[in-house]
Amino acid sequence: MDYQRLAYFLGVLQTDGKLTTYNTMKRNKIYKRTDIGVHVGIKSIPMLKEFRKTLREVYGRDLTIHTLRDGTIDIHTSVNKLLKRFGKEGIAKTGIPAWVSNYEANFGAYLAGVIDGDGDVRIKRMQSPQYVIRITDDKKNKKLISIIEKFMKCGVSVTKRYGISVFRDGRIVEGRWHETEFCISRKNVLFIKNCILPHIRIVHKKNRIREGVHEKLKLLDL
Repeated sequence: MDYQRLAYFLGVLQTDGKLTTYNTMKRNKIYKRTDIGVHVGIKSIPMLKEFRKTLREVYGRDLTIHTLRDGTIDIHTSVNKLLKRFGKEGIAKTGIPAWVSNYEANFGAYLAGVIDGDGDVRIKRMQSPQYVIRITDDKKNKKLISIIEKFMKCGVSVTKRYGISVFRDGRIVEGRWHETEFCISRKNVLFIKNCILPHIRIVHKKNRIREGVHEKLKLLDL
């Protein structure tokens, strides 16, 4: 099992992905159906394709990519027959399984999926740039914060926001949400370089994190 690939898959599922159960009618009987999928904007296609590749190569589901009228991209399929396996592997919309939280390489890949899904990178102090990785969530994710602190040995800040936030990929988050942030620093730059950056799929996010890593490594003379 390629646990790093599966960890990235899980990070995407828990941010931009869906895993929903609903009732459907078949031959005049009501059945429960569970669907998995991703629905994103054009800039996130590399993330969607990686998610689709894992569904094909790990779970045997080869999905067609659909372009919708609004220009967004969608993949989805029923996974009723995979639910027992998902349960054993910890594949769910919430929660971080031990095989992710206990191994830094797996967690780095998982965090890359989270960043590709709900993250962005901002720069503070342009004259002396400080690169800040920010993850947006509807609630404070204490488990995620504790694992970041464990493996990266850095501070993590959480800010509660109110209002409307419009993201570059067209997503709109309205109401209350939390922003979890940590800086690319001397303490975590090697972890980010070795464990997170190789798994980032969305180009503009990868480029911005690479810039931050490069700037910090220059200061460390590495």
